[in-house]
Amino acid sequence: MRKKSEEEKRFMGTLRPSKGKKGPVIAIDTGLNPPESLGTEAAELWRKEVVPLIETEILTVADVSMFTDLCQLTAEYRKLMAEIGSQYIQIGDEGQLIRHVGWSICRDMLGLINGMRRDFGLSPLSRQKMPAKPKKQNEENPFAKFGGFDSYAEFG
Repeated sequence: MRKKSEEEKRFMGTLRPSKGKKGPVIAIDTGLNPPESLGTEAAELWRKEVVPLIETEILTVADVSMFTDLCQLTAEYRKLMAEIGSQYIQIGDEGQLIRHVGWSICRDMLGLINGMRRDFGLSPLSRQKMPAKPKKQNEENPFAKFGGFDSYAEFG
């Protein structure tokens, strides 16, 4: 059974314009500029990871605040890990071995980061659950010569 076109749904009275709409999409040229509130490292993360999210229309105007938080949190996590290094165990005041306090903070930060990355489809498992990249309407079909179809749009 083929999918009904928007015109057919409108004619039948079953068109729901809000269904499937996620919100205003960010244009790539404006999305590459990170918010001014981000530090240098966080802004670099923004520029690195924002393009695929905009291209797949996952990042909308409503998600900018959360994505800003993700970039800032990731930059702070990396900075803290660089300070701690491999000092998992420290010597306490009385000479006993204790776990470095920063490791617990980093573990909590990493849990938040991973949860936010899953929300944006930036982990391998969550990427499988994300919607596919939208196809262009008049994209050339390499198999058209075999079936007589001119474009993907005819498969509707």
